[in-house]
Amino acid sequence: MKPTLPLHARVALAAGVVLVLTLAGARSLWAQDYAPSLTFANPTLLGPSFAGLVEGRVGADFSHRIRRATDQDNFTTSVLTVDYPLDLKRFVGGAGLILASDNAGGLRTNQAHLAVSYEVPKPARIRYHHLRVGFQAGIFQRTLQSANLVFADQFNALINNFDPSRPSADVLANQGLSTPLAFDAAFSLLLYRTQKIKGNPELNYYIGGSYHHFNRPSIGFNPSDRDVFLSPRTTIYGGLKYRTRSIVDVNLNAIYTEQNASQLLTVGVFARVVFYERNVLFSNESASLIAGVNLRQQLNNVRRVVEVSPGVLQEENIRRSGLESMVPYIGLEYNKTFSFAVAYDQVLASQTSLTSSFGGLMFMASYVFGSEKYKKPALPFPLF
Repeated sequence: MKPTLPLHARVALAAGVVLVLTLAGARSLWAQDYAPSLTFANPTLLGPSFAGLVEGRVGADFSHRIRRATDQDNFTTSVLTVDYPLDLKRFVGGAGLILASDNAGGLRTNQAHLAVSYEVPKPARIRYHHLRVGFQAGIFQRTLQSANLVFADQFNALINNFDPSRPSADVLANQGLSTPLAFDAAFSLLLYRTQKIKGNPELNYYIGGSYHHFNRPSIGFNPSDRDVFLSPRTTIYGGLKYRTRSIVDVNLNAIYTEQNASQLLTVGVFARVVFYERNVLFSNESASLIAGVNLRQQLNNVRRVVEVSPGVLQEENIRRSGLESMVPYIGLEYNKTFSFAVAYDQVLASQTSLTSSFGGLMFMASYVFGSEKYKKPALPFPLF
């Protein structure tokens, strides 16, 4: 009789096939998410397959981003993810918690998700190659803060403009507005290779994809707005980590995201200068300096409405040229336990409402509780 995989392994592989087919046929709908400057600052946010991938007992990642939307407004985003590895008798994988809050000029989006990942069993001859499937579920809500709203009866003819200091009789002027709590879900697939021998030159890979909001959660403020949904988001990612037999290792990565009418490609390079413990060169790490840069490009065209003749409007596409932004970052890592980095978002595109090149700042921190830096195989993903 031919050997067969256990039932739970076949279910996991079937889920992976469903993911690939879904990614191939995914199409976008209405509203969309924000795009973080550095996605791996909170890897579980990228896909639930990353849940529990920690070189320790518990890992916590926090990021806070201040980004420029217009010359008058700065938007902020805060994300906390906590990951817990699971190594049970019949279940190897991990669990994760995702808490995120995004404030876009008075429109606040709050999310809370629980994620779980499962590692497909494999024979010993390919024990350094890992296949994980992940699923997450949680709640999603948006709140419109009345202090940031301007109403029609606040128009001041003396200044020919709206005056927010004038009182308004609008019902929304004295209360906020929130969407009902909506159920949100996602699933993902991840294939990667861990380090085989510490200190040896190795080239390790990872590749995967995720599909968020596949249930299209409702985001309408009015209960009658049943056709207002959050668009499904398709993400495909991959990269290589080259461990040299020196004090430097390098990580290359690429992420493609499609949601609604937006297609974003991010390509990054990440490097570490490693300091090793005495007499254990290229093996036991004590600290490292980290640096990298991400290059971002919107692949879709810009749409705008122009007046082709008096009273006649026409929509036209403007082809994007050059990079949209560049995100350099620097940081440090201590004892494979604590990491901290700062990133600067430099706007390069000319199709923007900003008059300066400041795109935002991002602060990132990571802490691993119960670090097992010399026991677990090193993961191939970038730190941020």
